[in-house]
Amino acid sequence: MAPSDAERGRKSSRDVAGDFEFKAQAVIVASGGIGGNAELVRKNWPQRLGMPPRRMITGVPDHVDGRMLAITEQAGGSTINRDRMWHYVEGIRNWAPLWSDHAIRILPGPSSLWLDARGKRLPVPLYPGFDTLATLSHIMKTGFDYSWFILTKKIIRKEFALSGSEQNPDLTGKSWRQVLGRATSGVPGPVKAFMDKGEDFILICRRWSPA
Repeated sequence: MAPSDAERGRKSSRDVAGDFEFKAQAVIVASGGIGGNAELVRKNWPQRLGMPPRRMITGVPDHVDGRMLAITEQAGGSTINRDRMWHYVEGIRNWAPLWSDHAIRILPGPSSLWLDARGKRLPVPLYPGFDTLATLSHIMKTGFDYSWFILTKKIIRKEFALSGSEQNPDLTGKSWRQVLGRATSGVPGPVKAFMDKGEDFILICRRWSPA
């Protein structure tokens, strides 16, 4: 690809700057996934997971577009396991997106009440973070493409985390003091930013007055 000065994660040019060629008895192309290409995801969606969601949010940058699959096939190569997909169902839209439909996976812990779009509790053993593909199949069979976590700020403070290096500066910065501070500092900063600015959080506040 042509050089690009786009920021990390931002969509860059797909202009071809040159080509290359390898010759060997056998060539294995390991080109990454297709999660950044919703059209290709739907095209390869396995029937065992039900209908693909009408709306998708994306946990990987735009360059994870699966282009090398078609390029490999055009060169005479064979592709395998195109239906072997792994999708997380605990995704929320990023309030500060870097790429198209940028999403972050929440790591919710066990105490949240998890309901489908109809308000029915997900059956055992479809717990948060347990079997995401079985949960995805169950949710899509309801006829809706979303679900609900019901919880309190106390649960968020104790259990919630976010996937991604940029959402965990204490871990990626190797700061043990900040890591230990998670237990006493209230809602983690990145999580609070999503609560305050993210479109997928609904906060319900109730004020009590003396009788």
